[in-house]
Amino acid sequence: DGNDEDFPGYVNTAPDFLLEWHGVDGASSGLGWGDDEAVDEDGDGTWFDRQLGIPGATASFISAACGGGSQPVYGDLSSVYPDGCVTVDLAASGFLMDPSGSLATWGNYLTANGAFYQMCMGYVEQGAFDASTCAAYGVDDSADEFDAACLSDYSPGNFAALADCSGKLTMNFDIPCVPVIEAREVVAEFIEVGGDACGTGDMNSDGGLNVLDVVALVNIVLSGADADCTGDMNGDGGLNVLDVVALVNTVLSGGGRVNEATSAEFNVIGNEVTMTADGYVGAVEMTLLHGNDFALTLTNEALVADFITTGNTTKLMIVEPTGTSMFTAEGNFTIENVVAASNSDDYMHVSVNLPASYVISAAYPNPFNPTTQFSLELNNDAYVSVKVFNTMGQMVDVITNGQMASGTYNLTWDGTDAASGVYLIQTEVGSEISNQKIMLIK
Repeated sequence: DGNDEDFPGYVNTAPDFLLEWHGVDGASSGLGWGDDEAVDEDGDGTWFDRQLGIPGATASFISAACGGGSQPVYGDLSSVYPDGCVTVDLAASGFLMDPSGSLATWGNYLTANGAFYQMCMGYVEQGAFDASTCAAYGVDDSADEFDAACLSDYSPGNFAALADCSGKLTMNFDIPCVPVIEAREVVAEFIEVGGDACGTGDMNSDGGLNVLDVVALVNIVLSGADADCTGDMNGDGGLNVLDVVALVNTVLSGGGRVNEATSAEFNVIGNEVTMTADGYVGAVEMTLLHGNDFALTLTNEALVADFITTGNTTKLMIVEPTGTSMFTAEGNFTIENVVAASNSDDYMHVSVNLPASYVISAAYPNPFNPTTQFSLELNNDAYVSVKVFNTMGQMVDVITNGQMASGTYNLTWDGTDAASGVYLIQTEVGSEISNQKIMLIK
């Protein structure tokens, strides 16, 4: 009658969770014909498909740009055609091809001319025809597709009528399906009547905890999207990297680790960011600021690594990193914020080691006459002053002075108008100053 005696008031209630165990077919078993759950393949009006069988044979679907026709070609021809021409799938109808060349006379396809030639030669062997009769079928007819209407004039003994037939032959694959009996062995309906889903970590509501839940929680934390409390593993009322670490510990080990890191250093080396830590790191979250030409490649040595870019800001998270490299990047960037954790209780101490704001090479040649050269590499846009002084502290020349964009510059000092002696090249980038000694010999 639709009433539930144990839970009064639940009349014809849709279950929160339905468990069906089928010996033959079903959403989980994957044993139905096809088994596309969205298609009623056996036409009985239900999503159960009570037939087992092979839905088709391997075939290559060739694009029109590469000469494909209305039908695919049986077999995997991805190594025969250029990249991008072929998609390999299953097909119930298609052409036959022999790329090795035994059917070269007919464009490597099985065509009407090719098939009739073999029939004709069989009659020649029986003495019914002269071999010259078969020559009419030694023509490449692979440019067209066979039209069965041409067989209307054919009758036994009227072999000449086949001369009107040509084109690639379409071969049909009969699906060898066998009817079977549906076996619904177990059916159970579950209705939630109480309890709190907060902190369970089951982000995709599939009843279990696995890496899919970790990925879902990472995406929510990075995007800042509104979400319920399912992922609030530490019960602090928010979703953050601490919850991600707690969920990872639950999925992988059921608890914390004795070698948890207490600190981590992040080193910016050229276009790469690396990490060193004194123990296990559960997850790292970082916010980067960058220009429009920025591109990011995250490490693949981690349980989960993902990022979300909004405008000129990128937020990334790396879960359970096992290597030192965090990511490489194209384009300039700055690290606005970084947090890391090894447990769900608190963040660890982190530090970021940035490269020097500039690098200046030694002047060469040195000694010189009358010019010497050196390079200046700026890691950031900066105000730059490069001047030449004599040993008395008097400025004798200005090589460059002004705002400069990040990049590498080749600089030259020409001492043609200066006297022989020792000079100092003073480079000032922002608040940083460096000097190098040079000697002019004339």
